[in-house]
Amino acid sequence: MVKLPDLSKALEAGLRAEEDLRDNSVLHVSDLSATLPGEGCPRQLWLRIHGAEQRELTAGQMLMFHHGKRIHEDLIPFLESGLLDTEWKIDRVEYQLMGNGIIGTTDLIMENTADNDYVVVDFKSLRGNGFRYLDPDHAKPAHELQVQTYMYLCSTCAICDPVMGMVFYVDREGQNAFQQRAIPVNNPGVKEAIEEAKLIISQSEPPEVLKSNVKTGKPTKTKGIPVYVSMPWNCDYCQYRDVSCPGALTYDYRDMGVVGH
Repeated sequence: MVKLPDLSKALEAGLRAEEDLRDNSVLHVSDLSATLPGEGCPRQLWLRIHGAEQRELTAGQMLMFHHGKRIHEDLIPFLESGLLDTEWKIDRVEYQLMGNGIIGTTDLIMENTADNDYVVVDFKSLRGNGFRYLDPDHAKPAHELQVQTYMYLCSTCAICDPVMGMVFYVDREGQNAFQQRAIPVNNPGVKEAIEEAKLIISQSEPPEVLKSNVKTGKPTKTKGIPVYVSMPWNCDYCQYRDVSCPGALTYDYRDMGVVGH
Protein backbone atom coordinates (compact mmCIF):
# COMPACT_ATOMS: atom_id res chain seq x y z
CA MET A 1 0.00 0.00 0.00
CA VAL A 2 1.32 3.43 -0.96
CA LYS A 3 2.02 5.66 2.01
CA LEU A 4 0.48 9.14 2.16
CA PRO A 5 1.55 12.10 4.27
CA ASP A 6 -0.74 12.99 7.17
CA LEU A 7 -1.58 16.52 6.05
CA SER A 8 -4.27 16.93 8.72
CA LYS A 9 -1.74 16.31 11.47
CA ALA A 10 0.84 18.51 9.75
CA LEU A 11 -1.59 21.41 9.31
CA GLU A 12 -2.69 21.27 12.94
CA ALA A 13 0.94 21.21 14.08
CA GLY A 14 1.72 24.20 11.88
CA LEU A 15 -1.25 26.17 13.19
CA ARG A 16 -0.30 25.43 16.80
CA ALA A 17 3.26 26.57 16.08
CA GLU A 18 2.05 30.08 15.21
CA GLU A 19 3.03 32.49 17.96
CA ASP A 20 0.12 33.99 19.89
CA LEU A 21 1.12 37.57 20.75
CA ARG A 22 -2.06 38.44 22.67
CA ASP A 23 -1.48 39.32 26.32
CA ASN A 24 -4.43 37.80 28.18
CA SER A 25 -3.53 39.51 31.46
CA VAL A 26 -4.60 42.98 30.27
CA LEU A 27 -7.96 44.46 29.31
CA HIS A 28 -8.60 44.48 25.57
CA VAL A 29 -11.11 46.57 23.65
CA SER A 30 -13.03 43.43 22.64
CA ASP A 31 -13.39 42.50 26.34
CA LEU A 32 -15.87 45.34 26.87
CA SER A 33 -18.61 43.15 25.39
CA ALA A 34 -18.74 41.56 28.86
CA THR A 35 -20.47 44.73 30.08
CA LEU A 36 -23.34 44.35 27.57
CA PRO A 37 -26.22 42.10 28.71
CA GLY A 38 -26.68 39.22 26.30
CA GLU A 39 -23.48 40.00 24.40
CA GLY A 40 -20.61 38.90 26.60
CA CYS A 41 -19.87 37.04 29.83
CA PRO A 42 -18.40 38.85 32.88
CA ARG A 43 -17.25 35.53 34.32
CA GLN A 44 -15.34 34.68 31.14
CA LEU A 45 -13.56 38.05 31.30
CA TRP A 46 -12.60 37.49 34.95
CA LEU A 47 -11.30 33.97 34.24
CA ARG A 48 -9.18 35.15 31.32
CA ILE A 49 -7.60 38.07 33.14
CA HIS A 50 -6.85 35.87 36.16
CA GLY A 51 -5.20 33.16 34.06
CA ALA A 52 -7.73 30.38 34.58
CA GLU A 53 -7.18 27.07 32.82
CA GLN A 54 -8.92 26.69 29.47
CA ARG A 55 -9.35 24.14 26.70
CA GLU A 56 -7.04 24.23 23.71
CA LEU A 57 -8.49 25.59 20.51
CA THR A 58 -9.44 22.90 18.02
CA ALA A 59 -7.71 22.73 14.65
CA GLY A 60 -10.93 24.00 13.05
CA GLN A 61 -11.10 27.01 15.36
CA MET A 62 -7.47 27.91 14.71
CA LEU A 63 -8.00 27.64 10.96
CA MET A 64 -11.11 29.83 11.21
CA PHE A 65 -9.24 32.58 13.09
CA HIS A 66 -6.31 32.35 10.69
CA HIS A 67 -8.65 32.56 7.71
CA GLY A 68 -10.39 35.62 9.17
CA LYS A 69 -7.07 37.36 9.76
CA ARG A 70 -5.95 36.65 6.21
CA ILE A 71 -9.23 38.03 4.80
CA HIS A 72 -8.72 41.26 6.73
CA GLU A 73 -5.14 41.61 5.49
CA ASP A 74 -6.14 40.89 1.90
CA LEU A 75 -8.78 43.64 1.95
CA ILE A 76 -6.21 46.44 2.35
CA PRO A 77 -4.65 46.48 -1.16
CA PHE A 78 -8.08 46.21 -2.80
CA LEU A 79 -9.39 49.12 -0.73
CA GLU A 80 -6.29 51.20 -1.48
CA SER A 81 -6.77 50.62 -5.20
CA GLY A 82 -10.50 51.35 -5.08
CA LEU A 83 -10.00 54.60 -3.15
CA LEU A 84 -7.47 56.10 -5.61
CA ASP A 85 -9.95 58.42 -7.34
CA THR A 86 -11.84 59.40 -4.20
CA GLU A 87 -11.29 61.96 -1.44
CA TRP A 88 -10.55 59.16 1.03
CA LYS A 89 -7.22 57.64 1.94
CA ILE A 90 -6.07 55.02 4.44
CA ASP A 91 -4.10 56.79 7.15
CA ARG A 92 -3.13 53.84 9.37
CA VAL A 93 -3.47 50.05 9.20
CA GLU A 94 -3.67 47.72 12.23
CA TYR A 95 -2.75 50.53 14.56
CA GLN A 96 -2.35 49.67 18.24
CA LEU A 97 -4.00 51.99 20.73
CA MET A 98 -3.52 52.06 24.49
CA GLY A 99 -4.94 54.27 27.22
CA ASN A 100 -7.01 54.28 30.42
CA GLY A 101 -5.88 50.73 31.19
CA ILE A 102 -7.15 49.20 27.95
CA ILE A 103 -5.46 48.10 24.73
CA GLY A 104 -6.68 47.36 21.21
CA THR A 105 -5.73 47.37 17.54
CA THR A 106 -8.00 49.05 15.04
CA ASP A 107 -8.02 47.71 11.49
CA LEU A 108 -8.11 51.08 9.70
CA ILE A 109 -8.01 54.78 10.40
CA MET A 110 -9.17 56.66 7.31
CA GLU A 111 -8.90 60.34 6.42
CA ASN A 112 -11.10 62.46 4.19
CA THR A 113 -8.53 64.61 2.38
CA ALA A 114 -11.13 67.24 1.47
CA ASP A 115 -12.01 68.19 5.05
CA ASN A 116 -9.46 66.26 7.16
CA ASP A 117 -12.16 64.23 8.93
CA TYR A 118 -11.10 60.87 10.35
CA VAL A 119 -13.14 57.65 10.42
CA VAL A 120 -12.20 54.50 12.35
CA VAL A 121 -13.00 51.19 10.63
CA ASP A 122 -13.13 47.69 12.08
CA PHE A 123 -13.45 44.57 9.90
CA LYS A 124 -15.67 41.69 10.97
CA SER A 125 -15.73 38.46 8.98
CA LEU A 126 -18.93 36.40 9.36
CA ARG A 127 -20.26 33.15 8.01
CA GLY A 128 -22.78 33.63 5.24
CA ASN A 129 -25.68 32.61 7.47
CA GLY A 130 -24.64 35.26 10.02
CA PHE A 131 -25.76 38.04 7.68
CA ARG A 132 -29.36 36.97 8.25
CA TYR A 133 -29.14 38.24 11.82
CA LEU A 134 -27.65 41.66 11.07
CA ASP A 135 -29.79 44.71 11.78
CA PRO A 136 -30.15 46.62 8.49
CA ASP A 137 -29.40 49.93 10.22
CA HIS A 138 -27.13 49.11 13.15
CA ALA A 139 -24.01 47.09 13.89
CA LYS A 140 -24.10 44.39 16.55
CA PRO A 141 -23.95 46.07 20.00
CA ALA A 142 -20.58 44.51 20.90
CA HIS A 143 -19.09 45.61 17.56
CA GLU A 144 -20.49 49.12 18.01
CA LEU A 145 -18.93 49.46 21.46
CA GLN A 146 -15.63 48.14 20.13
CA VAL A 147 -15.41 50.79 17.40
CA GLN A 148 -16.55 53.51 19.81
CA THR A 149 -13.70 52.49 22.12
CA TYR A 150 -11.20 52.75 19.27
CA MET A 151 -12.48 56.26 18.54
CA TYR A 152 -12.21 57.18 22.23
CA LEU A 153 -8.61 55.90 22.35
CA CYS A 154 -7.71 57.78 19.16
CA SER A 155 -8.79 60.99 20.88
CA THR A 156 -7.21 60.29 24.28
CA CYS A 157 -3.94 59.18 22.65
CA ALA A 158 -3.91 62.34 20.48
CA ILE A 159 -3.80 60.28 17.27
CA CYS A 160 -6.84 62.02 15.77
CA ASP A 161 -10.38 63.03 16.68
CA PRO A 162 -12.64 60.72 14.66
CA VAL A 163 -16.00 62.11 13.57
CA MET A 164 -17.50 58.68 12.93
CA GLY A 165 -16.73 54.97 12.99
CA MET A 166 -17.68 52.03 10.82
CA VAL A 167 -18.01 48.27 11.05
CA PHE A 168 -17.30 46.57 7.72
CA TYR A 169 -18.86 43.10 7.60
CA VAL A 170 -17.28 40.63 5.19
CA ASP A 171 -18.78 37.25 4.32
CA ARG A 172 -15.92 34.76 4.59
CA GLU A 173 -17.98 32.28 2.58
CA GLY A 174 -18.71 34.73 -0.24
CA GLN A 175 -22.50 34.46 -0.17
CA ASN A 176 -23.26 38.07 0.80
CA ALA A 177 -20.00 39.85 -0.10
CA PHE A 178 -19.88 42.82 2.33
CA GLN A 179 -21.94 45.41 4.20
CA GLN A 180 -21.10 48.41 6.36
CA ARG A 181 -22.70 50.10 9.38
CA ALA A 182 -22.00 53.64 10.64
CA ILE A 183 -21.03 54.04 14.31
CA PRO A 184 -21.45 57.34 16.21
CA VAL A 185 -18.92 58.60 18.74
CA ASN A 186 -19.92 57.81 22.34
CA ASN A 187 -17.06 58.66 24.69
CA PRO A 188 -19.19 58.77 27.90
CA GLY A 189 -20.57 55.28 27.16
CA VAL A 190 -17.08 53.94 26.52
CA LYS A 191 -15.67 55.34 29.77
CA GLU A 192 -18.57 53.80 31.67
CA ALA A 193 -17.96 50.40 30.03
CA ILE A 194 -14.22 50.53 30.83
CA GLU A 195 -14.89 51.26 34.49
CA GLU A 196 -17.46 48.47 34.66
CA ALA A 197 -15.00 46.00 33.10
CA LYS A 198 -12.31 47.04 35.59
CA LEU A 199 -14.78 46.49 38.43
CA ILE A 200 -15.46 42.95 37.15
CA ILE A 201 -11.74 42.20 37.01
CA SER A 202 -11.07 43.59 40.49
CA GLN A 203 -13.48 41.20 42.22
CA SER A 204 -11.88 38.61 44.49
CA GLU A 205 -14.14 35.87 43.11
CA PRO A 206 -15.42 35.27 39.56
CA PRO A 207 -18.91 36.57 38.72
CA GLU A 208 -21.82 34.13 38.66
CA VAL A 209 -22.28 31.69 35.82
CA LEU A 210 -24.65 32.90 33.10
CA LYS A 211 -28.24 31.78 33.45
CA SER A 212 -29.53 29.11 31.09
CA ASN A 213 -32.00 29.95 28.32
CA VAL A 214 -35.62 28.95 28.83
CA LYS A 215 -37.62 28.65 25.61
CA THR A 216 -41.11 27.50 24.73
CA GLY A 217 -42.36 25.60 21.71
CA LYS A 218 -45.68 25.26 19.94
CA PRO A 219 -48.61 24.17 22.13
CA THR A 220 -49.62 20.52 21.95
CA LYS A 221 -53.20 19.26 22.12
CA THR A 222 -52.69 17.17 25.24
CA LYS A 223 -49.83 18.58 27.32
CA GLY A 224 -49.82 22.32 26.64
CA ILE A 225 -46.80 24.46 25.83
CA PRO A 226 -43.45 22.56 25.92
CA VAL A 227 -40.54 24.16 27.77
CA TYR A 228 -36.90 23.73 26.77
CA VAL A 229 -33.72 24.70 28.64
CA SER A 230 -30.47 25.33 26.77
CA MET A 231 -27.05 26.90 27.13
CA PRO A 232 -26.49 30.54 26.12
CA TRP A 233 -24.35 30.82 23.00
CA ASN A 234 -21.60 32.35 25.16
CA CYS A 235 -21.20 29.03 26.98
CA ASP A 236 -21.34 26.98 23.78
CA TYR A 237 -18.26 28.79 22.44
CA CYS A 238 -16.39 29.31 25.72
CA GLN A 239 -12.95 27.76 26.17
CA TYR A 240 -13.38 27.75 29.96
CA ARG A 241 -16.54 25.63 30.02
CA ASP A 242 -16.04 22.26 31.73
CA VAL A 243 -12.49 23.30 32.69
CA SER A 244 -12.65 26.37 34.94
CA CYS A 245 -16.41 26.89 34.70
CA PRO A 246 -19.34 24.45 34.61
CA GLY A 247 -21.26 26.58 32.14
CA ALA A 248 -24.89 27.56 32.47
CA LEU A 249 -25.89 23.89 32.48
CA THR A 250 -23.82 21.09 33.97
CA TYR A 251 -23.03 18.20 31.67
CA ASP A 252 -25.90 16.01 32.90
CA TYR A 253 -28.50 18.69 32.15
CA ARG A 254 -27.59 19.41 28.55
CA ASP A 255 -29.52 18.29 25.50
CA MET A 256 -32.49 17.21 27.58
CA GLY A 257 -35.13 18.29 25.08
CA VAL A 258 -38.49 19.07 26.66
CA VAL A 259 -38.15 19.56 30.44
CA GLY A 260 -41.75 20.43 31.20
CA HIS A 261 -44.97 21.99 29.98
